[in-house]
Amino acid sequence: MDNKENDKEVLEMVEEAIDENRVKVYYQPKFSAKGIKVAGVEALCRIENEYHELVLPGEFIPVLERQESSDAIRRLDWFIITKACKFLKRLQRERLELLPVAVNLSRRHLSDEPVEHYMCSTANYMEIPHKYLEVELTESAAEDDSLELQRLIYRLRGSGFRVAIDDFGTGQANFKFLIENQVDVIKLDKSLISHGCDDPREKEVVRDLIRMAKRLGLTVVAEGVENARQWNFLIDHGCDLLQGYFAAEPLSEAEFFDFYNSIEVE
Repeated sequence: MDNKENDKEVLEMVEEAIDENRVKVYYQPKFSAKGIKVAGVEALCRIENEYHELVLPGEFIPVLERQESSDAIRRLDWFIITKACKFLKRLQRERLELLPVAVNLSRRHLSDEPVEHYMCSTANYMEIPHKYLEVELTESAAEDDSLELQRLIYRLRGSGFRVAIDDFGTGQANFKFLIENQVDVIKLDKSLISHGCDDPREKEVVRDLIRMAKRLGLTVVAEGVENARQWNFLIDHGCDLLQGYFAAEPLSEAEFFDFYNSIEVE
């Protein structure tokens, strides 16, 4: 099967999944380094295919992003934003502590209709304070149009939403990016701790990135934390939030609420 035919099948799978409510949103907890308590979540998308298997984003997001039309990726992002707001509404309804929910936003929104309009209208309709929605943008989005990215970040923050830069540390111009863009959060890419924080050079880079970000007043999140050595190293050097399979894997909404009700919250 050639790439064009494969892309067509993937696109049809996504569109059918949206129409048939087979897009599943999982929530991975982020833990505060201060008290080792849940302090936020990331909303992660999965698609249930016709065989009831879960398809991960890496298998369909790149396909959607290279389509000539942005209709499919926009529909998917709107779906996830709506689910995130419903998740927050459930927290309110059950009188639980509200948590910031991070949603990933495609780079295709750089040149698309203003995403903040949809986010504002959805959050306002459900009476969700905007500060509890956090938008994650990949640093590589700047490769498309750095000026458009700056404008998008400015509009999102102006509407009261927090903005995070995902996969930080994998791009070509990390420091220049932070100078040009006013963001709230950086997420250290998991590749930066891929050696378990045993490599001396890895330690120095991560330590300095955290120190620099803190001096700039940014919240630092480490993703992909898979063992106690990584966890302890990141806590010792001032990382604010930790996320990864060492503490908790992505959970369905029902699983998350069971988990959340069983532990303390910060």
